[in-house]
Amino acid sequence: MMFSVIIPTYNRADLLPATLESVLRDTEQEIEVIVSDDGSTDDTLNALRPYRDRVVIVEGQNTGPGPCRNRAIEIAHGDYVAFLDSDDLWFPWTLDTYRRAIEENGYPSWLAGSARIFSNSTQLTNVEALPLDGARYASFLAYAVSVRSRWCLGVSGVVIARDALTRSGLFPNRRGNAEDTDLWLRLGVAEGFVRIHDPPCFAERKHGCNVSDDLDRVLEGVHDLIEAETLGRYPGGSKYQRGRLEVLTLPVRNACVACLKRGRIRQAWALYFRCRHWHFAMRRFRFLLLFPVLAAWAWTRSVISGTDQSGTT
Repeated sequence: MMFSVIIPTYNRADLLPATLESVLRDTEQEIEVIVSDDGSTDDTLNALRPYRDRVVIVEGQNTGPGPCRNRAIEIAHGDYVAFLDSDDLWFPWTLDTYRRAIEENGYPSWLAGSARIFSNSTQLTNVEALPLDGARYASFLAYAVSVRSRWCLGVSGVVIARDALTRSGLFPNRRGNAEDTDLWLRLGVAEGFVRIHDPPCFAERKHGCNVSDDLDRVLEGVHDLIEAETLGRYPGGSKYQRGRLEVLTLPVRNACVACLKRGRIRQAWALYFRCRHWHFAMRRFRFLLLFPVLAAWAWTRSVISGTDQSGTT
């Protein structure tokens, strides 16, 4: 079984070498590593120079994480494609854990590992290679229904069979965030999904430049998800609608709260009203009742501080 490890990067010259070292230290595994550079303007290409004999480098224009990953997927040869962001790390046991989980669960369409959050490497010294603990579900949407709001997956922990990934249509070719959630939904009914609880499979770095902190891109991505579901673009029909709504409403709620925290109250209300019927159908009454209270509090703070409520901070 061969793995293609895809690492998209943009202006991460300082972090990328550590990411690559965390993958390349296991020389006995059958892997190909593909770094897809999204038009970096820093020293990223020079930072990659020592690795040119061990990794494939794909260069492209700055088009966002989805298209950047797609460029690498198109040349991948592995039976399974593993994703790792260029600021995150693998553990020494990561690839072996994926391999064992795949073999022990009958070669599922895809699987997802758990993360350890860190901001400096000393926080990872006590992470251990625990025995494999995971669960197989009929599909990702079956998993989402069973765990409800706890379904969230880190893209750096996801491994997908290349055939299933190709059939899904890959990541959306747009710049907005939530490109990973869009792909998860299009893979929603693919046969076999495994959630690995232990050992942790990747370390997620928290720092001041995480892409998910860009609220405009978050909102663009969330609205794209809503439109796709409204137009019936995701598989599963009415039979799997509950699973899709479990997945869709989590980023909606997170985006609503993020808007309130940034003082973008009108945008928060617009998103709330656009999806309130989904939350009602999912019996998310706590959110439906609590959001107006939070919005009122945010508005009061904005009046006191004189913050402009035109949709920007």
